Amino acid sequence: MSTTTKFYQVLKKIHLYAGLSTAALLIMYVATSYMMIHHDSFPSEGGTQSTENIKITAADISEDNWVDFIRVHDIKGRLNNERINASGEKIMQFNSAATNTTLKINATGDEVEITRNEKNLAHSIIGVHRLSGYDGPLKYNLYALFLDAVGISLILFTITGVIMWLRLLKNNKWAWGIFIAGAIYYGIVMVLLYIG
Repeated sequence: MSTTTKFYQVLKKIHLYAGLSTAALLIMYVATSYMMIHHDSFPSEGGTQSTENIKITAADISEDNWVDFIRVHDIKGRLNNERINASGEKIMQFNSAATNTTLKINATGDEVEITRNEKNLAHSIIGVHRLSGYDGPLKYNLYALFLDAVGISLILFTITGVIMWLRLLKNNKWAWGIFIAGAIYYGIVMVLLYIG
């Protein structure tokens, strides 16, 4: 087997596996998008809300002890919002696919109110669709890493597809016309997104 044939076989395998991982992500996004658009069609019961008030000291929520405080009180997700309201309470909102947790630390800093909203299955699946970026706990960062890996797969899928296409359809005018039309369409969309 020649070097060119081996290279082409490897290229085909890369294209196949990159396409499969991209298809898996696409199926997940199509399913969760459908659930977001037609959320009334899915059961809304099953989610729970609970509130607890805990006496604390400044040391409990200090930077050194914050990770332990989060672990002990089972606060899941990434910190999405942090603010101080008009009465001086510090409000922190943590979100994950399955839960939303709000911490409200009173103005004197000696009590925290923890409100947990556990989502039902349908809303948890929608929550997976909305997860993005890093800057969260380990599971959150792993999910973001897998999304980035799929993004790389999509890039590899495109590059290997174009290389294979160029090899197979060197003199096919229809194929070149479709390729050029696609490139022009992509360029127009990028320009419109940039200026619009």
